[in-house]
Amino acid sequence: MKQTGKPAWLAAVLAAAALTACGGAPGADAGQEVDGVSTEQMQEETSGSSAGLLEEGADAEDGSIAGREQADDSGGYAFDYEGLSIRVDEPMADVLAALGEPDKYYEAASCAFDGLDKMYTYGSFEIDTYPDGGTDYISAVILKDDLVSTAEGASIGDAQEDVTAIYGEGREESGMTVYEKDGMKLCFLFQDGAAVSVEYRSTALD
Repeated sequence: MKQTGKPAWLAAVLAAAALTACGGAPGADAGQEVDGVSTEQMQEETSGSSAGLLEEGADAEDGSIAGREQADDSGGYAFDYEGLSIRVDEPMADVLAALGEPDKYYEAASCAFDGLDKMYTYGSFEIDTYPDGGTDYISAVILKDDLVSTAEGASIGDAQEDVTAIYGEGREESGMTVYEKDGMKLCFLFQDGAAVSVEYRSTALD
């Protein structure tokens, strides 16, 4: 049985470890959580886009998402949030414009690329990015509690047999059950028969 708002504590640990693997514990050299950074500033850092993207992509009155053309046929698994389809390996700029300023923002020197890996936390989910050729691409979408779910209806707290009923038998990889499709992964970590972590991951960093 689900517990509303159950935290994906292990997902947070895994995400922090991924960003700090090359630099040890977060700090001045390894990375920093940035306070008071506007969405416009983050957009400029993300891909050199203009501050006006936020005004086009998000409704400031009710927080609903509008004005972004969806790429529903781009393949792989997608995380859907209030009508916005978020996929790994797509540029972060449009997603950032649509979602607006995150609750938390963290950056660290990338282990695999020239530039910064970045983490954007929006309540019940987190989006991680990697830099490539001057553009930030989504490397992972991490669900943090059962207030959100995959497009197919799986969420943290679900019984393993229910996830299997939705996706079939996945393969085991680093202790997680992984479903791979069109060059990306949907990963579940189970503990005591229930999902405690749900992550969309790019294979670009494998």
